[in-house]
Amino acid sequence: MKLIILICVLFGKFAFAESNPKEIIKKNIEVSLLKSLYAEKVILTGETKSGSKKTKEYSMWRKRIGSTLYSKTMSRFHKPAKIAGQGVLMIESGNSNAGNDIRIYLPAFKRVRRIERSMQSGSFMGTAFSYSDLSVQELNDYKYSYEKLSVCPVHKNKKCHVIVSKPVSKEVRERRGYAYTKTWIQSDSYITDKLEGYNGKDKKVKVIDFLNTTEVKKNRWLATKIKAQDLKSNRWALYEIKEYKTDTPIDESIFSENNLKNPL
Repeated sequence: MKLIILICVLFGKFAFAESNPKEIIKKNIEVSLLKSLYAEKVILTGETKSGSKKTKEYSMWRKRIGSTLYSKTMSRFHKPAKIAGQGVLMIESGNSNAGNDIRIYLPAFKRVRRIERSMQSGSFMGTAFSYSDLSVQELNDYKYSYEKLSVCPVHKNKKCHVIVSKPVSKEVRERRGYAYTKTWIQSDSYITDKLEGYNGKDKKVKVIDFLNTTEVKKNRWLATKIKAQDLKSNRWALYEIKEYKTDTPIDESIFSENNLKNPL
């Protein structure tokens, strides 16, 4: 009798997952939402077009926008010396037409440059990550389908829901840079295990592995080590958060264009 009940429970969970892929994606976003995050030291290591390895170091401030699924992020680069002072301000809008508000400050030119929607699938600071890879997708910008429940490809001791996300418009596809993505989401915690991006010819163009994700509070997780591989350029990048604090007060002025140009 107990076996029958267990089978029914497991079947019920699978049936729910199969019929509600959008809810799984929503949970995946929710478990990564923090009231705020201050990362004093973020290391971004990547391979350049010439094949050499480059390391960048920066600080990052992130704050949730009200009760939404979105956040605003300020990144300030410190190393190497030639990019010291460069800043990136990203405000996730949840607006599929406008895209995210992304601005870059270049000290050498003493000016702020806006990253237009069509360019947000471009390289983040010359790495294998794109600006869109580092932002949250708008739930209603995609159609979702449930592919299967399988062993997670990165953390093989876990089971993962595999969800396919297809953009609902060419504008969304342009901004994200993929015709569709496959996301492996761990079935117990709903954190991301792996993401693959594909082009319109069903060719895999990007692989992102979530190597380490830390539970910073109950049911709230922070990805602290992520590796991206750009299969088009045959480059890779590693993103690591080394030192951080969560849910600490961050003043709104941090996320202003004035602070982007003149750090507080």
